[in-house]
Amino acid sequence: MVAGISCVLTLAVGVVTFSMVHHEIERQLDHRIELETQSLLATYERAGFDVLVRAVTDRDRRPARGTLGYLAGRSEAGSRMGYIVLDASGRRRAGDFQAETPPPGWSEFIRFRRPDGSSGVAQAMNAPLPGGGRLVVAADRADLLDIDRALLRVFLISAGLVAAVGVLATFGFGGVVQRRLNAIHGAAEGIMAGDMRRRMPVDGSGGEFDQLATVLNRMLDRIEALMSNLRQVSGDIAHDIRTPLTRLRARLEDIEAETTDGVRKARVEGALSEVDDLQGLLSGLLALAEIEGRSVRDRFVALDLVALVHELAEAYGPALEKAGMALSLDLEPATVRGDRPLLLQALSNLMDNSLFHAGAGARIRILTRATGGSVRLVFGDDGPGVPPEDRNRIFKRFVRLDPSRTTAGHGLGLATVAAIVSAHGGDIAVTPSARGLQFEINLVAGD
Repeated sequence: MVAGISCVLTLAVGVVTFSMVHHEIERQLDHRIELETQSLLATYERAGFDVLVRAVTDRDRRPARGTLGYLAGRSEAGSRMGYIVLDASGRRRAGDFQAETPPPGWSEFIRFRRPDGSSGVAQAMNAPLPGGGRLVVAADRADLLDIDRALLRVFLISAGLVAAVGVLATFGFGGVVQRRLNAIHGAAEGIMAGDMRRRMPVDGSGGEFDQLATVLNRMLDRIEALMSNLRQVSGDIAHDIRTPLTRLRARLEDIEAETTDGVRKARVEGALSEVDDLQGLLSGLLALAEIEGRSVRDRFVALDLVALVHELAEAYGPALEKAGMALSLDLEPATVRGDRPLLLQALSNLMDNSLFHAGAGARIRILTRATGGSVRLVFGDDGPGVPPEDRNRIFKRFVRLDPSRTTAGHGLGLATVAAIVSAHGGDIAVTPSARGLQFEINLVAGD
């Protein structure tokens, strides 16, 4: 296909070039005839008919000047001019142009015989003489025909070379493309067969195929990470649901065997508590699924982050006082674009985390700073903190640093915070602090 297009384009360029060169050479021949005719007519007007006859005779006797321009190197027979001078009665008086007298005006194709006996084709002008008679000036078209043939040879050679190069390049490039496609196809087949460790081949050339393979490999890395996370989440869900279901079954068995109404009522309440715990787990998972679906972005508006923090402080005031904890605020005006309930939920989850883990007498601090197009929120406490190796794990689902998993909760609080921040186009990380646990959140500034 590419080779065919290249040949067609070369053919089009060749035709245009041939036409332009042919026309230009023909125009030069016409100009040469016209100048020669005007010169002879001027001789006639200045000196008369007899002098014109002698001038034409002299021109027939002298050799052609084929040493310049496109006439350089041409033979005398192929490059000289031809003449015919007719008197008023139509009798030839001068000129050895061996051809029938052409009609008046311009003639493009006139058959004639050269002095060496060969035949040729000329173009000529037949001009009237003021005192009667005709003057014919002709130029052999052999030079034009030779140039046409030379151009045709050059064009055919060029077209052949272009076609050959095009075919070789097409097959060579096609072979490279086919090899890369076969490698990608093989990797894709292996991945579909279940080998998630397979990756698209990269040869290090940095070309388009390498760029595509790199993007696909990043996608596969992400898919593998998501599948690994899904397997882990599935196992954690099974583990977290199995325990309350076991307790719920035991309570129901106790209720079935119990005959005392008061004890039965207490055990029913305990069973309902287990059901509420399961519902809380499922609600948290559904909320995470909605947040990670990013459909919440349709509800984003400009929000005053400082007002949200003050609302949080007011809502948690009694709980902080009861726990003997203090809250310090260092707030600078900051506007973010987001969903108010979700951001308030993220702040509440961080506050719950500090209330549960920081311990009595701890101090909680919240700081906001707006810089350029981003807003930084720092939330920290001076509790026991978390080990450095666990600072990234705490944002994953069902992660609890209690190995026995006997503490309350399902390990979804900080995972929900991370999902909310990510849905808002931001990021969250645990940053080093002198004491306790400190989160730094970066959000996109609002309008």
